[in-house]
Amino acid sequence: MSREAPSVEKTEQEQHIPFYRVLPLDDSEHTCDYVIEMLEELFCMSASDADRRAVEVDTTGGAVVITCELPALSSRATRSTPMARTGAWRSRKGPCRR
Repeated sequence: MSREAPSVEKTEQEQHIPFYRVLPLDDSEHTCDYVIEMLEELFCMSASDADRRAVEVDTTGGAVVITCELPALSSRATRSTPMARTGAWRSRKGPCRR
């Protein structure tokens, strides 16, 4: 007696949705204060979590901030703050290590 596997169609909900990682990288253009404020503003991190993540970026060259679907990233990326529009955060100087 031969049995065939039932055919199964994937619904939209069952199809694989890719995930994306937000990974700030260390550079000489953005200050630690800028990174901390962006993490707090865009990813709703507490000041202490944002500080720890900024130090990790500074010491290791990068750090994963969030892993999520693209629509979640798009909504965060379209947020606009006055400081981000004017580039005022870039004027701050100072070491990242606390």
